[in-house]
Amino acid sequence: MRALVTVGWLSICSLLVACEGDFVPGSTITELRLLGMELETDDGILDVRPGSSLNASLILSTPEGGDVVASFFVLACETGSVDPQRGPLCRQAAFSQYVSPFDATEPAFRVTVPEDYDAESMLLQGLLCPPGAEPALDVIPEDGVLPPDGCSDGQIGTVFSLEIPVASEDWPNQLPVLVSDNISLNDQPWPLDGGCDMPNEQVASVGETKVVQFGPFANSIRELTADGEQERLLLSHFTTHGEWDRQFSIFDDLISEAEVEWIAPETPLRAEEITVHFDFVLRDGRLGMTRVRRQLCIR
Repeated sequence: MRALVTVGWLSICSLLVACEGDFVPGSTITELRLLGMELETDDGILDVRPGSSLNASLILSTPEGGDVVASFFVLACETGSVDPQRGPLCRQAAFSQYVSPFDATEPAFRVTVPEDYDAESMLLQGLLCPPGAEPALDVIPEDGVLPPDGCSDGQIGTVFSLEIPVASEDWPNQLPVLVSDNISLNDQPWPLDGGCDMPNEQVASVGETKVVQFGPFANSIRELTADGEQERLLLSHFTTHGEWDRQFSIFDDLISEAEVEWIAPETPLRAEEITVHFDFVLRDGRLGMTRVRRQLCIR
């Protein structure tokens, strides 16, 4: 069965639920995963209006970490009804579509909203294929309202969708920022290159618990919504090995920092050392999103 992901704040559980089996935490990366989508209409700003151009990037992760080579198809259309099986549907044929290169290492695309667009929202629908496969473009529905639902050679892909308000009262929205100063490991700086045999190697032993600290996040980075309330920030934690004591942290008027425990695997490793990859995705509730990566070494 193919995976269906609705990318957004209210459906964060869809991104965290494990599809691999009942005993694999949703925050553990065991295969190609779509963690979210970064959007902006200007440098660090999200403000979708008729005639504006939207830059979008898929936030992808794999057990190997690093850049992901994957192929995808995406279309943009006016939002229509909701199907119980497929989720949101297009009201009519797409006004834009994009097919990524087969060997793309940057899963990004650009959509321009028509000047005469008068609907309250638009819909992005797409299909992400596993490495080595590409969308089966010969089975795109003729009505132009659905992406292909299969990949080459019969491989299963991830169907995703994202509804985006147009000319929202909540915009413009400054995108959230997650910087190095906001992340530490056991109260020490945690550089990006902390994997095995890297310049800033961070080491954990089998079964060891590490404490990751986030924040403090200044209230100034949490903007006011159209209702006059300061937005909440939600931080999702992902890893390729080990487990978190919880899958996400929330920052609001009362909480500006958090500590999360990561427990290294207790079973012996297949090799003498393994580089563990971490993804941290920060969301602001108004489609603003950013991702930061880190590594450490289990030896």
